[in-house]
Amino acid sequence: MGLDANLMFFVRHWFVDPGSERHRLEDKAMVKRRVARPRSTATSGIPFLGVSIIFFSLILAVFLYSVFTRHPHRSSPTIPVVTRVQVLNGCGVDGLAARVAKFLRRQGYDVVDIGNTPLLLESLIVDRVGNRDAAQKLAKLLGVKRENIIQQSCDYLELDLTVILGRDYKKLTLQ
Repeated sequence: MGLDANLMFFVRHWFVDPGSERHRLEDKAMVKRRVARPRSTATSGIPFLGVSIIFFSLILAVFLYSVFTRHPHRSSPTIPVVTRVQVLNGCGVDGLAARVAKFLRRQGYDVVDIGNTPLLLESLIVDRVGNRDAAQKLAKLLGVKRENIIQQSCDYLELDLTVILGRDYKKLTLQ
């Protein structure tokens, strides 16, 4: 039933003699047609339902993509960890600990103490906090053998590594 038929029904019902038999029969026919062809509620909301399904499907797809794909984590810039070092002269050469300390400071180390210790044949790196990687990095920088890295924790010293310069100091790389 189109808009014109509905308009005609309204006009006849209200403006034409409602008592007329002809109009009453036409009105009954219109009512029967209206009852016989009820509006389909299943298809009346389809466009809205279809758009809603598509919209929520897209949102779900974006969510699942963001959850299951690997993204490089954007983290705040890392603050460089400054390794605190103690340099001890164990070879008897005056001023050697100060020269090594100056070299290490240029390389970014925080030299917190310089001093003397009893004489040693070979140079050592003493790991004070259990950071083997930092000890190996310093050993490589100075040219100290890996087997000359030892671990000895010390809670009262506020430092990470101790360099003990031995009589093999001439083999060290201090450039």
